[in-house]
Amino acid sequence: PELLINKDIITTNTAYELFPETSKLCHFADKCWWDWNNSSDLWKSYKGIKTTAAGVHMKFWKSLKSENIICYNKKIVNHKDVQFAKEKNTLGGNNAGHQAINLAWHLGYKIMILLGFDCNTAADKTHWHNKHKRVSNKDNYTNTMIPGFKSLASVQKEYEFKVYNVNPKSAITCFEYISLQDAITKY
Repeated sequence: PELLINKDIITTNTAYELFPETSKLCHFADKCWWDWNNSSDLWKSYKGIKTTAAGVHMKFWKSLKSENIICYNKKIVNHKDVQFAKEKNTLGGNNAGHQAINLAWHLGYKIMILLGFDCNTAADKTHWHNKHKRVSNKDNYTNTMIPGFKSLASVQKEYEFKVYNVNPKSAITCFEYISLQDAITKY
């Protein structure tokens, strides 16, 4: 975490716990994640911006005015289509990581570095954080999430952004690999 001081960091889900002082924004995509984690002391003291695109619960999010959660509409598309939203206040993607890339683009970032993204089910574990209480459907990674990331990769040039992945063992192979040291040095 010390290496990332003075870097703009968008975390997803419980990853904000790894970077409590440097995370500028935490994005989550599931209402169930909120239900499991909204009462944690660290979450309550989190100083960054909280965002979600769990759009089906828009009325619920807007009712939580004291939580200061910025809500985005979720672009729903066929999983074979490009899952990128250029429309203001809308995010494409069916998971928090995918949506966070789209959100970073909306915020004007041109270079995005994925840290901790792997979608790799080989270790029989699909969420690094133990606060995600739902067992994931492993097929969701290969059939939905990874194709969604590929759809993002296909529009990088058109929308003038570049995504790098620092995990050499990631199942997300559509983004160019960069070492963490090179990413920190270059960007």
